Amino acid sequence: MQAGWEGIARDLLEGTGCDDPSVDAFELAACCDLEVRAKSGPASIVGDVIRVDMRTRRTRQHGQVAHELGHWALARAGCDDSEEGAIYVASALLLPRAHFNASLRATWDIPELMRRHPNAGAGTIARRICAMRGTIASVWDHHRAPLLLGRRRHHAPESWEAGLVTIVRETGRAYADETARAWLLPERPWRRVVVVREAA
Repeated sequence: MQAGWEGIARDLLEGTGCDDPSVDAFELAACCDLEVRAKSGPASIVGDVIRVDMRTRRTRQHGQVAHELGHWALARAGCDDSEEGAIYVASALLLPRAHFNASLRATWDIPELMRRHPNAGAGTIARRICAMRGTIASVWDHHRAPLLLGRRRHHAPESWEAGLVTIVRETGRAYADETARAWLLPERPWRRVVVVREAA
């Protein structure tokens, strides 16, 4: 299934020529003859109009546009229009495999990857690492349940991960050992921490 979603994203990027390393979701929508308009609340697509909340941070806006493009691309390809599929296609659109693969060969540092791909947020980058490298990840926002990525979205976070997140928040420094890597990100107000590790 993921291979099919990957192909849908690749074909859309190549077909529009909007496959530069830092994909602009707004530009991509325009290349697909879709209009992006502002709205309050959750993003949506109706006909050829994508509506997103323009009051959110810029990476969130790109993520919302890419997600709705994911739904549009799945329907256009005649595939089941699922949330899981749209999420996967969205990350593959914002972070094209060949370009992002080159970035991952240079570094797995999430803040550095965010600098290289400024239209993709930390969660999108972590999700793409999971898809391309078979890792598992978690995104921790202050006072929220962690978002679990990879093949574990229906499981509870492990207790050592919560301890690692506390250490990273208290020290303000990234953490890395042979089992896990964690970064504190400057995405206010959450004091967001992303943890990435190899799948068991």
